Amino acid sequence: MLIVLSYEIGSHFEFDSKMKLKGKENTDWLPNATDTAMTFSGRAAIELAIRDMKMNHKIKSVYMPSYCCYSMIAPFINHNINIIYYDVEHCYKDGISYDINLAEDCDVFFAMSYFGLEDFKLNFAIESFLRRGKTIIEDITHRLLCKEAYSNMAHYSIASIRKWLPVPTGGYIAKQSGSLSHKPHLESDHLVLQKIKAMEEKHQYLCGDNIDKNSYLDKFAEFERKFGSLDSTYMIDNLSLDIIKNLDIEKVRTSRRNNARILYDSIETLPHIKPLIPTPNLENDCPLFVPVMIETEKRDDLRKYLIENNIYCPVHWPHKDQMSSKIPENELSLICDQRYTEADMEYIIKVIERWTKKYIS
Repeated sequence: MLIVLSYEIGSHFEFDSKMKLKGKENTDWLPNATDTAMTFSGRAAIELAIRDMKMNHKIKSVYMPSYCCYSMIAPFINHNINIIYYDVEHCYKDGISYDINLAEDCDVFFAMSYFGLEDFKLNFAIESFLRRGKTIIEDITHRLLCKEAYSNMAHYSIASIRKWLPVPTGGYIAKQSGSLSHKPHLESDHLVLQKIKAMEEKHQYLCGDNIDKNSYLDKFAEFERKFGSLDSTYMIDNLSLDIIKNLDIEKVRTSRRNNARILYDSIETLPHIKPLIPTPNLENDCPLFVPVMIETEKRDDLRKYLIENNIYCPVHWPHKDQMSSKIPENELSLICDQRYTEADMEYIIKVIERWTKKYIS
């Protein structure tokens, strides 16, 4: 009997319910510190850091990048902490640039780097704010699988693990010195049944089973609507924890790096498209995505064309609050994760090449 597989690249991770975990129980790849905790999400990790900081002193303001996800600033808004943004922009020669006022009056300096492809450029700022007695939080989500995954000068390192892996939930917090005053303690398995079902249905759909695509998309959407309001006291679910513990991290790194190399080699030859980060070190770095910059109207047109060819590339991140970075106007994140092969990367490039010939004069 001939099985016809459905083909798509990107979007939500799928999950094979028949997958057997090997029982390696290895989390050594996660950043180490005096105290750590697995959390329900990256947002929950930020919430726990805020609660921990407030145990010792008042937190009135945080100095954050203008280029970030709204879920990163929401916990500060919920605690009535004033958000001050430093500019994060793009220049074609150097990639991402930061305009930071080292004399800014703030209680917390929030650092991050982008897409797992960028050398960490903020040690100078962290050192300056440390000398002034400020608390440092580093969001290490994007460089979680890089050789140098975090700054040991930060008081707190936080991450969203679920951005990288086929897990229903997953975040992480590490405190460099002392113990965390708050940790997750409520069981969450019952909260993720819908997400797991959606991931299983997507796997079945990709394997050619008679699954209505809208069925799992609706489940994903419903889970995400509830996700942001879930309390940080919920633990990571047991399935996610098992997957993380059994992860072959080197296989994930190798796959992502190889896929990124293929995309980078081809991007150089494509008109109208430039890499957001021009010269990554793929021996040490590990990409979350391969971000490219395109004129706004062309970007939206390309994204639509990719979707028509079953390639789903996100934009990081639509503007909210008072974030002013211009990067989201032109950025598109090409898929390079461990689900995909060299042939998949070549397919992405072929579709983009067709777009350049068909749509761009």
